[in-house]
Amino acid sequence: MTGPGQPGGFSEIDQTPHMTDVQCEVCHGMGGGHLEGGGVDPAALSAVCATCHNGKFVLSFSLAEALPLVAHQDQPNLDRLFRYSDLQRRRIDQINKRRLEKFRSGVAHVGAEACRDCHRKEYEQWSRTPHAAAYAPLLRDGRGADPTCTPCHTTGFGLKNGFGATTTTATLTGVQCEVCHGPGEDHVNAPAALKKETVYGITDQCTFCIIQGVCTTCHDGKNDTDFEIEAALAKVKH
Repeated sequence: MTGPGQPGGFSEIDQTPHMTDVQCEVCHGMGGGHLEGGGVDPAALSAVCATCHNGKFVLSFSLAEALPLVAHQDQPNLDRLFRYSDLQRRRIDQINKRRLEKFRSGVAHVGAEACRDCHRKEYEQWSRTPHAAAYAPLLRDGRGADPTCTPCHTTGFGLKNGFGATTTTATLTGVQCEVCHGPGEDHVNAPAALKKETVYGITDQCTFCIIQGVCTTCHDGKNDTDFEIEAALAKVKH
């Protein structure tokens, strides 16, 4: 919401529906204008962002990575205010690339069974999704070892301890936790104080664009022409 508890801010949904969502004044302050050509104060922006991006659901908020996703100085005209400019898209692509590279950093995969005891609710939700059964169509069609299919129907294909490794192939069929959240070896072995820092992939605070970058590595124009990410996320979100 925008301005809850402040003059003119959000109070009740039926009274102030125009103040829902995170609007301009959350970052720029209550209406009244700001200096033309004024520079960006990272410390001030960080303080504003941290009023919401904090707590147990925010594992690794980075102001440097977040700003390109909301910056609109690249295209200041109002009709493009909330659309991405080419420069913003390049920044977002760089962020996605860095995150995806962490998936390939040499940290070993451990399989969904290693996640179950600590994340039972999430595990049970995942086990009822098509992701969990993604390997079954390959077996049905006799393509369980087809390298054109297995990267998107298994977990960690070609990566450390991933599908294809002789000791783990049977336990890494289907699209498991680590496809989205990153390889889990460090997370499983980390002490409690370092659990958050060792989640290398999608977390609860990851932006839509980063999630989309992970999903479309498989759900792309070639393999899934009808893919609609908004509808798809509702089926897998936990």
